[in-house]
Amino acid sequence: MPLGRPVCFTTMIERALGVDLGREVAASEPEEAHAAALVRETITPAVHYLRFGFTPAQIQSFAVADEVALVARHPRYEARTVLPPEVGDELLGDLRGTTKPLPIG
Repeated sequence: MPLGRPVCFTTMIERALGVDLGREVAASEPEEAHAAALVRETITPAVHYLRFGFTPAQIQSFAVADEVALVARHPRYEARTVLPPEVGDELLGDLRGTTKPLPIG
């Protein structure tokens, strides 16, 4: 899609995103409170609150994947962005519960 061209979505983009692990995609799902507010059929909100419910097998796939990417697979928009290795490492630490919190202040 050329830069500068507006993308007009209807609805359901919040369920069309995922983390591509190579052989499978960990799908997005809107947070419960956000999902309850998705009541307009022709307009999507400007901000989406999403979760990705990784299974233990998907976490293992994440760990051994050659590359991990964020993907959008919507009938009106498709995109793929490969995560840099250092970002993937941090996310994998979050998924495994091993990331150390950063000090604030």
